[in-house]
Amino acid sequence: MKKKQRGVFKLLAAGFILFTVLLICIYFLSFKLLIFGSDLSSFNPYALINEPDSSGAAYLLRTGAWLEGLDENRRVVEVQGTKQDRITAYTERDLYRLLNIYASHRPYLGFMQEAKPGETVAYWLVKIPSEVYHVHLTHISSPIQLSGGNYFLMAFIALSLSSGILISYTLSRRINKERRLREESERRKNRLLTDLSHDIKTPVSTIKAYANALKAGLVEEGKQKSYLETIDAKADRVGFLVNDLLLLLSMDDPRFRLHRETTDIAELLRGLCAEIHDRAEANGLRLDVTIPDHIVSAEIDRSLMTRVLENLLDNAVKYNLTGQTIRVNLQPKAPGLRITITDDGDEVPADQRETIFDAFVRTDKTRPSSGGTGLGLAISKGIVERHGGTIAYSREGFWNTFRIWIP
Repeated sequence: MKKKQRGVFKLLAAGFILFTVLLICIYFLSFKLLIFGSDLSSFNPYALINEPDSSGAAYLLRTGAWLEGLDENRRVVEVQGTKQDRITAYTERDLYRLLNIYASHRPYLGFMQEAKPGETVAYWLVKIPSEVYHVHLTHISSPIQLSGGNYFLMAFIALSLSSGILISYTLSRRINKERRLREESERRKNRLLTDLSHDIKTPVSTIKAYANALKAGLVEEGKQKSYLETIDAKADRVGFLVNDLLLLLSMDDPRFRLHRETTDIAELLRGLCAEIHDRAEANGLRLDVTIPDHIVSAEIDRSLMTRVLENLLDNAVKYNLTGQTIRVNLQPKAPGLRITITDDGDEVPADQRETIFDAFVRTDKTRPSSGGTGLGLAISKGIVERHGGTIAYSREGFWNTFRIWIP
């Protein structure tokens, strides 16, 4: 199972890491295509001065840039491209503001370079519309030049990978948990069918043998009634077993619904204790009942909850062969109520307590070789849990304790 769990986790983690790597590749590929697949890569303000015949210079002219030649007095003496303003000369302050790329509220940016010896001008000045320059700067500048974006991208990648690994681990645990539940359900179903076939086989074999004996006339007339009564009893046992099994299976169906009604649990429990009182005394058992005199109401399926309580009380009377007392206690316990049924008989073996509520569990306490269907406690657990409650067994001192809590 651990190998399967690691396999699922590795598969999910590898899938997420691959997905993250693909996203990163797509991001960088898109960036490269944006830069090198368009004229953005040709944006070089000094191309108009140094490479006037290049595609970069032609691109600058298309964006509205132009080149001015200035003499030693900073007067415009030559223009290449379409001049967008009417400025004919510059002061030092004008040029400083024009060349400062961080200055705001100006229509153009300038890029200046001294002319080479022998040229007819002293300086070359490239002027580019501000909005054009800033658009290209946004797309071309590297992330680290802008605002530490490289660190943001690295943090994003690290966060994505760690989140992916965490999600993969969580999903793998959930998948493996569901797988274990399915496997456990399958094992229970197989065991249920095995035990069911065993429990049905015995009474059916008896019925068939007795019926064949009667049919063949092998039974004396005085014993025929006894044979028929045995057949009837075995048929009842098969019927009880099938009905219990159908109820147990029906509670696993999502369409199963409780028929809740407001019920006085105190009155219900007192009535059930009165019904078993005589049988308990006949078995030499004292019934110690602690139930409030006032109404203790709960919204329950009265029929099903009666079955739970009858089963626990019946087990306490039937299987308490070495003790002397049965205790029944009802205690309102917000936001619900607690019912405790205890007896001082033999304890359930420690290694069988965890499976005591499973179907067909074979313990002296819960399922002897005769009587009962072996499904009583499993059905009781299903009914209580359907009510949103809990039922548990524990050995407390010399007492077998079954405790039910109902909201």
